[in-house]
Amino acid sequence: MPDYQTPKVSVVLGVRNEYPVILGTMMSVVEELEFWGYPWEIIVVDNLSTDNTADILEDKFRRWVRHGLLKVIRWNDRPANVTVRNVGARKATGDVVFLGDGHLSIKIGTFHGMIQGWLKRGGLWHSAIHIWGDTSNIRCYGYDLKLEERFWGNLSRGIPDEVFEDPKKKTNPRPYRVPMASHCCLMAGREEYLDFRGYCENFRCYGGGEPYLDLLWWIFGKEVWLYPQGLIRHAFGVNARWETAPKDKKTRNKVHRRDGVQTQDLKEGDEYLRYSRGYNWTNEQFHYNFMLSAYCIGGYAWLRKRYEAYWEMRKGNSRYLEDLKQLRREVLHEGAETRAFIESRQVMTLDDLLEKKPWENFADL
Repeated sequence: MPDYQTPKVSVVLGVRNEYPVILGTMMSVVEELEFWGYPWEIIVVDNLSTDNTADILEDKFRRWVRHGLLKVIRWNDRPANVTVRNVGARKATGDVVFLGDGHLSIKIGTFHGMIQGWLKRGGLWHSAIHIWGDTSNIRCYGYDLKLEERFWGNLSRGIPDEVFEDPKKKTNPRPYRVPMASHCCLMAGREEYLDFRGYCENFRCYGGGEPYLDLLWWIFGKEVWLYPQGLIRHAFGVNARWETAPKDKKTRNKVHRRDGVQTQDLKEGDEYLRYSRGYNWTNEQFHYNFMLSAYCIGGYAWLRKRYEAYWEMRKGNSRYLEDLKQLRREVLHEGAETRAFIESRQVMTLDDLLEKKPWENFADL
């Protein structure tokens, strides 16, 4: 018997057009959890796929389905990059839920360290992340907040000296608090996640989920933790519409945006390494989500900051400004119930949180 607790683990993967990449994600999850002896289930929430992902998984893993190890849910209400995770969490039976993308690989010990940290500390848990195929060894450890500028943050590239067992040798870093982190994969207690209602159901396709969920935990009196010895490798850029490389070398490898979607001209052969999930979103949808996140978490004053920032960006474009006014009206209407729920449960305001900065406390690690 292990000398540590092994709660049941539910891994929720929100996917769209990710076969066969999702097979690597699923096997990486299974190898990690079975190595440590955790009971597990994988819940795949298929969001408007056109590649038969759901049918293929149910066929290839029919024994897993029969034994309750795999649940495949088809959720086709609307394109929803993160809120589909709520759908999976509601079907989960584990003590903890990992909420992730379908294009991940997990270093052995990552989930284990996050689970054991949660058993000790509670809260919301993240790990270090790395980009698939990147040889630079640059890892990201949460976000440094930039809420005034864009209600988001800049990726932190390093670990604070205070968390190392030996700061000079940079050895054995302990888990530490962060204001927020990337949501390629995160972990929480299932009951608490459902009690807090997860991601805001009114989010549109993409954006706003990271500051919303992490700051929600903080203002509800919980903590957000990062497990620096873990590592989740993530295929960034899968929302892009990848194109065949042009013959003209001068135009190769250019990254640009078209209709709110990042595209890239690839070198010959790269088309075999990339794929598109098929999500598309506009700047208006993106701005709606971040205004909604700011409003629900911080109230009208924070919505006004986002609105004024977007107004300044497009000053002089009367058509855009009318659209922005309409987006603000929609945020106030569609976010009103969530804002009331948060106000009824929060133990501190967002402004209180930013003044206290509890993630800067390293005394009790």
